[in-house]
Amino acid sequence: MKFGLIGKDVRNSFSKAIHESLGYSYDLVSLKEDELEKFFLEKDFKGINVTIPYKQEVIKYLDVVSDSVNKIGACNCIVNKDGKLYGYNTDYDGVKYLIEKNNFELKDKNILVLGTGGTCKTVSEVLKDLGVKNIFVASRSPKDNQYSYENVYELDVDFIVNTTPNGMIGYSDNRLVDLSRFNKLEGVIDVIYNPLKTLLLLDAKKLNISYCNGLPMLVYQAIRASELFLDKTYSNDVADSIFNKIYEQKINIILIGMPGVGKTTIGKELAKEFNKTFVDMDAEIVSKENRTINEIFAIDGEAYFRKVEHDLCEELSLKNNLVVSTGGGVILNQENISNLSKNGLVIFLDRDINDFLITNDRPLTKSKEELEKLYEQRHPLYNSSCDIKVKTNKLEEDIKKIKELIYEAINC
Repeated sequence: MKFGLIGKDVRNSFSKAIHESLGYSYDLVSLKEDELEKFFLEKDFKGINVTIPYKQEVIKYLDVVSDSVNKIGACNCIVNKDGKLYGYNTDYDGVKYLIEKNNFELKDKNILVLGTGGTCKTVSEVLKDLGVKNIFVASRSPKDNQYSYENVYELDVDFIVNTTPNGMIGYSDNRLVDLSRFNKLEGVIDVIYNPLKTLLLLDAKKLNISYCNGLPMLVYQAIRASELFLDKTYSNDVADSIFNKIYEQKINIILIGMPGVGKTTIGKELAKEFNKTFVDMDAEIVSKENRTINEIFAIDGEAYFRKVEHDLCEELSLKNNLVVSTGGGVILNQENISNLSKNGLVIFLDRDINDFLITNDRPLTKSKEELEKLYEQRHPLYNSSCDIKVKTNKLEEDIKKIKELIYEAINC
């Protein structure tokens, strides 16, 4: 390996795509703790990044450490120079870039940091340098001046930063804190980037609190690491360009709306435009069950169908670069929307009820009366579940309008 990433489980990392967009091969290497020593004795690499949970552990293998590693006590970037290992912390630059990119004003603010690992130490140093008023640290096993997750609500908190792996693909996604219990919360930062929106960020979104994931941090620390690997310099424009490229590649486009609104037709066109894989959820269920949706409803009932639909939403929530045409009733279970929203931009295709066609192949809309009842029941749910709402009328114009709105949303 010449360049790459090591960590306990790095299979889902976006780092490979970021580094290889800079013009060189980059490997993802998952290591168990008892494999670390052998890896560093062999020194079979030119430059590596380090992620959870080894950012502190690797320091003992280094010959030279930067001031930032000494100050923070964590290392995420190692360069092999003629057999000597030099350690750096480029996460510091990444955190600072993330905060600046999102225009978060943190000076004189009170910050609650979730977690106590290496990333917590990095974030805390950045916050100190930005002139925050107080830094409160929450832990499952609090020590010294740390707080338990149960007693953080007594604090005066302006911003929350999650530095734990909670919510990351492959880890649990529990509510470490209840955002609604903080009286004046201005913003939430989650250093996790896969999924793009953890449950913590979805909660912030529901409460209309500003939020950001860790993708800007990942991109910028990778740029800084690449500068150390290759002994060259990149402009901030390169970081912005790579961020937009990676975000566009990873985001899913989720289409919701009434049966017959055109989700499949429009979805296939969007998949071509954005070079994504198209998934029709109803077609997937038919394929998995080896029977039609009408047959599923007739034999096993709607409850069974909704369970299969829910399981498919969970499965799709782990994937990237999809355009998903959902079934009309996917919004009946808000857990489905939460799952699809983790990596997805949810678009509500709204059509006037008088423009719908009545067909026999849809079990719940075989008559105008059934359609009207369903529309009245579901329309508020579609509205509350979407990121973007598009009033559809003419197919070609609709597709053009939707493309423009998507480009506007993903080029942030």
